[in-house]
Amino acid sequence: MLNQAFAATSGGHGHDGSDSKVITMQQTKSIVVETLAAGVDISGRVLAIVPTGKTYTLTDVKIISQGSALGIDGSNTCAVVLSNGSDAIFTETYNNVNTFPAAGSATTIASLHSTRKILAADANLKL
Repeated sequence: MLNQAFAATSGGHGHDGSDSKVITMQQTKSIVVETLAAGVDISGRVLAIVPTGKTYTLTDVKIISQGSALGIDGSNTCAVVLSNGSDAIFTETYNNVNTFPAAGSATTIASLHSTRKILAADANLKL
């Protein structure tokens, strides 16, 4: 499961009639990804499309394991890539050294690309 939190902002009129107010909305989205056999990939799956006139900023991404990581090792890796269109927001590769989270636990992706984590209107968030 990929769990992501993002903030959407848009300009608007403040209660005092000014145009300088920004409305911020926090949202969490969970995306369940099926179990894949060795050598089978998910490539370019669209997870979300930013609505026209909006901007989303990813603030946090967690990978929550719902099953066994049996089979992920030095020879059989698991690469997770989250993209803004074709530009990677993060790439995380799991193997025998960087182990996939145990079933029922989560790991936070520590480093989101500083500019690619900001998704403009009509952008595709892809796995």
